[in-house]
Amino acid sequence: RKQKQLRSQLRFVEPLGGAELFEARSRQDVVQLLECFHQQKSNRLRAQGLRDVFGSKFTHMFFEQMALDSLDMDEPLLKLFALKIDGKYRAIYGGGIHGKHFSAYFTSFADDELAHISPGEMLLFMLIKKLADEGFHSIDLGGGEERYKRSWCPNTIEMFDVIMPLSIYSHAYVQTHKVSLVIKRRLRENPGIWSFFKRMRTGATRLQDFMGRK
Repeated sequence: RKQKQLRSQLRFVEPLGGAELFEARSRQDVVQLLECFHQQKSNRLRAQGLRDVFGSKFTHMFFEQMALDSLDMDEPLLKLFALKIDGKYRAIYGGGIHGKHFSAYFTSFADDELAHISPGEMLLFMLIKKLADEGFHSIDLGGGEERYKRSWCPNTIEMFDVIMPLSIYSHAYVQTHKVSLVIKRRLRENPGIWSFFKRMRTGATRLQDFMGRK
């Protein structure tokens, strides 16, 4: 099914010169891809009504230095890949390599005229094929529940929050935080409620943008 989807995507972009899996190999590549990633991610998070956790100057500098340091490493701490179509980076993927395992850290895609062909999934397919051809035996797609992750990964690694009060004053905070985590998990586990919540969040952001323009 994935191969059929990719063939359809490649046929669609063939008049544009096809699709290229681009790998950052120089300082200029790193700077360009990270600049594109931050722009794509910022736009996406804003549209979803979410805080841009990648937006700080420190985060920009941290990613750039880590990717630059990794250029000469056998096991890069941060390796950057992109899907390039018609001279533009349509999706970005960043991750680290240990042995023959690839760990995905972040991804982004452009919300442009090609967004409907799912450039992010297209890039992931091409990246997985490249890694498999190079002898990699495994890949993890990072934390968080997403449909595209379930469509690729047969296994889920459970994650846990451990919250310990270290003073008498922190007990109330810990209990409140635990309740908030339970509520959040229950919301995410219900597809209908979670979808409604995301629509409300997006609508609130659009209203704020509209009021700001007024």
